[in-house]
Amino acid sequence: MYLWRTNQLIADFKNNNVSQKETMKYLLTVSLFMLLGSFFMELFPSDELSDKETMYLYIQYLMIALITILGIYFCYEKNQKIDSKNFIERFICFSLPVAIKSFFIITLFFIGMAVFREMIKAGGADLYLNDPKNILKYTIFYELFFYFGIYKAIGKLHKNESTPQLT
Repeated sequence: MYLWRTNQLIADFKNNNVSQKETMKYLLTVSLFMLLGSFFMELFPSDELSDKETMYLYIQYLMIALITILGIYFCYEKNQKIDSKNFIERFICFSLPVAIKSFFIITLFFIGMAVFREMIKAGGADLYLNDPKNILKYTIFYELFFYFGIYKAIGKLHKNESTPQLT
């Protein structure tokens, strides 16, 4: 199981080295990460939400649903153009390393933005992700980055692309 190296997973798919048992492990791990993500959100209880915060929360849910539907559709279409095989297995398995990479890259980006913002601001510090607009931006960027990563990985399965180097 690869937690970071998508290229090795691409090579394994090209060589038909991803078993059903391995696919199940990816599905289980991705599901556990999603569950942990839900619990993580509960670590930051909020008082009653204002109307503005509630609006951003509904927009966030709507954007997640829209990006998820479009992301899965475009990944499916990409897989159809490649060879129309093993979409579910590929999608599930690529989800784990892509989700981990997406989380770290987007989180580091937003931390960098918060630090930069504090450097140019001469005054009171506030947590960047306490603002509902920023949480919405973070969520949208994460979702887009996630589905683009899977789309890109599926695209690398094309026969004309060279097999990634294993390191």
